[in-house]
Amino acid sequence: MRVNNTKVTPEMIARLTECIVAGMSYAEMTQHIYNDIYSIMIEDEEIFWLNLEEQGFDDPEELT
Repeated sequence: MRVNNTKVTPEMIARLTECIVAGMSYAEMTQHIYNDIYSIMIEDEEIFWLNLEEQGFDDPEELT
């Protein structure tokens, strides 16, 4: 739904992001973040291993 030929800037994206986040409940924000992190790790397994280490786990079996 483009209304004109305005070039979208990083500043515009940041402001719109602030509006979207400000309108979310804690539960909505948590679900959104969960979905993003999950999707990233599904797409790139290396991110799983980096996050595992960052969270202080030595073995993925610790998560079961």
